[in-house]
Amino acid sequence: MARAPLTIGLEARADLYLALGRQLGAGLDAARALAGARGIAGGRHDDAIGEVARMVRGGRDLAEAGRRAGLWTVSDHRLVHHAEHVGGVDRAFAMLAQSYRRRHQRLRRARGRMLMPAFVLVLGLLVGPLPALIGGSIGVGGYLLRSLGALAVLAAIVALLAQAARGVTTGGLPGRLRTAVDVVPGLRALVLAHDRARALDVIAMRHAAGFPAAEALADLGADLVDRRLARGLDRAARAVARGEPFSESLRHAGLVDDGAGHALLGAAEAAGRVDEGLARAAGDAADRLDEIYELAAEWSPRIVYGAVVLWVVGGIL
Repeated sequence: MARAPLTIGLEARADLYLALGRQLGAGLDAARALAGARGIAGGRHDDAIGEVARMVRGGRDLAEAGRRAGLWTVSDHRLVHHAEHVGGVDRAFAMLAQSYRRRHQRLRRARGRMLMPAFVLVLGLLVGPLPALIGGSIGVGGYLLRSLGALAVLAAIVALLAQAARGVTTGGLPGRLRTAVDVVPGLRALVLAHDRARALDVIAMRHAAGFPAAEALADLGADLVDRRLARGLDRAARAVARGEPFSESLRHAGLVDDGAGHALLGAAEAAGRVDEGLARAAGDAADRLDEIYELAAEWSPRIVYGAVVLWVVGGIL
């Protein structure tokens, strides 16, 4: 029985796939390539890597062994499995490594943009009760209770958001956070943008690797957070299998939601250049995700500054 996919960070997964791809490309067999990949993410996943190597030496395919050990995600397993049968496993791992590296860099840029608002918020939590302390309405204990209590609540919220971010990037969002995603409109828009960029990237890789159109859409939902998009992609896979146009199926699935993007993908399909159309659509989805983070980075400081000012003024009054 296969294990659930391990939660491996984006950068660590990129490093793992890059190491495997390079060593397989250099002519090493799968077991030796896996041995050379040990130590990724500080060695936290060495047991799983060693288990895959043992299964490979016992005669299992690399893709199947990785799936059973939970080393691959569902969609990554499908790409590696296909590459083992048609050739080019090293290229498949190289494509996966590039994809995860891009996602890690995007998330790192987003975190960098949010550092200043976070710093101002922490400073505000410390400064807010100061007027009451200076005015004598509260003592040192009251000041510590207000400031440190607020910081503790903030730390809990940050921890929850970090868990949600890991879930969004790996597709393993716990049920209680998944409910929050469905309820909060802004959060769902962010998650949907992540899922669209992720799904289009995977579809583009699969199509470039030679997947049949219907198989390029199969099993994508397992690595996504937005259940509605996942169900839409399942319907799209069935529609393509019935012979419906690829681009039209993606539109009905909710994956390509803007008219210009759908028109470009449809034109690419009509011209027999689906690879280029998918690569363009994936790039556009990534750009839209970056725009969401840029908008959040632009408005978050203003909201935080306003909240801090109101808190300080309230403490004075």
